[in-house]
Amino acid sequence: MERIRESFLRVGWMLPVLVPTAASLGRALGNVLFFSYLIWALLALRPRDLRLPPVLLGLYCATVLVFLLSATVAVDPGEAVHTWFRWFTYTLALPITLMVLAQQTLDEQRLLRWAGIAALAALLYFAGRLVYVWLQGEDIAGNVNGMVMAYVLPFLVVWVRDRWPPATARWLQILLLVIAIVALLLANSSTEVLVAAGGLLVLTAFLSRFGLRILWAAAVLLPAVLVFELLPKLQQVQGVDWQALLDIWSSHRTTIWLGAFQSPPENVWLGVGMGNAQFFEPLLSVKVKSMHNFLVDTWFETGVLGLVASLSLLAYLMGSVLRALRAATPEAKRRAAPWVASIVAILIAASLDNSYGSLSFCLLMLFELAVLRVFLQRKAA
Repeated sequence: MERIRESFLRVGWMLPVLVPTAASLGRALGNVLFFSYLIWALLALRPRDLRLPPVLLGLYCATVLVFLLSATVAVDPGEAVHTWFRWFTYTLALPITLMVLAQQTLDEQRLLRWAGIAALAALLYFAGRLVYVWLQGEDIAGNVNGMVMAYVLPFLVVWVRDRWPPATARWLQILLLVIAIVALLLANSSTEVLVAAGGLLVLTAFLSRFGLRILWAAAVLLPAVLVFELLPKLQQVQGVDWQALLDIWSSHRTTIWLGAFQSPPENVWLGVGMGNAQFFEPLLSVKVKSMHNFLVDTWFETGVLGLVASLSLLAYLMGSVLRALRAATPEAKRRAAPWVASIVAILIAASLDNSYGSLSFCLLMLFELAVLRVFLQRKAA
């Protein structure tokens, strides 16, 4: 048992950075890797390792409890409990990571290397899958998904920079980014392009001498980009109907969101139960399983209590990270850059596509927040 514990504390706790990429290669592979991580953690950690800040522990337990209580009002309690269990096991990465890092140093170089290699694997698989589907004459948009690659790109950029000499790294970065962006554009997914662009912009803002001016420039250019993206879709709208234009541009997401507010859950406090939104309007009509927005999804499925609990937990984590970032040295900010960029990319994805129960949101993002929190606090000490 001691060898199991020692190996988990040394390398096993880092596995969450590999799980999303593994899942993109195959659901079974992702599940095997994740549950191997979870079982490894349960065998390695002991009750006395539970050293979490009381406020954080309280907010986490409150969120877990409220989300479970939503099953009591669900149309399909079995689906609600199953969805809750999957969400709960994913979120265990947060306390596990904090428990491990409370008793040992952060092996930052190894962790970043793993994240970079995982990002490269996600890119190569996505590009290879796209070429294969294209050669088969199949529909690319329906058979290729580059979301994982989009939100882990910042790790690839930084890993290449640190792995090779400057001249080689610069050209390799350009080559890989061109492959990534071209592949995303060919896959015809505006959301994935936006996720990748958001993460890379934040990364550039941290690493460039121009800093936040890059983000301000992007904010100024964003309306022009949106108009350019909307132009090919104008023919789908008759006359000047701004709501219809917005709905077309958002791929009918605004219809789903407005429909959710027009037909709110009967139980305002606990919602309709986790995983049960698909049995209600507006999802019943459009035959999708989520609202494509983590805030709307959380509110509709777990009610006001679930939304408040989960946002309080995220606000506590992000607040501590932001406060530490403001006080951090330039070197610490540079080293934190890929983690912050990936978190921003995942938040963009969760606002437009993946829900609050996705691997990216409740596994990888919580893991990244835990790593960032510990890294920045130790740099400030």
